[in-house]
Amino acid sequence: MVGDGDEGVIEGKKTTVEAVVDPGICGIACKISVEKTGKRSVKISLSSECEQIMNLAMKLPRLDMRDIFKPLSRNPVFISAEKSRCHTVCVIPSCILKCAEAALELALSRNVSLRFLEEHNF
Repeated sequence: MVGDGDEGVIEGKKTTVEAVVDPGICGIACKISVEKTGKRSVKISLSSECEQIMNLAMKLPRLDMRDIFKPLSRNPVFISAEKSRCHTVCVIPSCILKCAEAALELALSRNVSLRFLEEHNF
């Protein structure tokens, strides 16, 4: 971390990734902020009006690179989402991991989407 107190900056490079997620039918948006805090670690911040997501935020202050690549059944993001009573198909946990990968420069920051096709429109 740069000695001048700049958060989210390592060796002069911005290392904070932010995203806004529109999760769909529930209509409760979430802002995800992931800050690289070390060579292989990140700090997670979530902002949402969803009670379950805010419970998840309290359970997930930090992740390291190993956490990101753990299988779903052992992944701390998904385990914490279940303990926070997030809906099974809530997209926020996956989005947290996507942001963490980008903050650690393991993946590019690219938008993702899901678009339902109308009947016989494929």
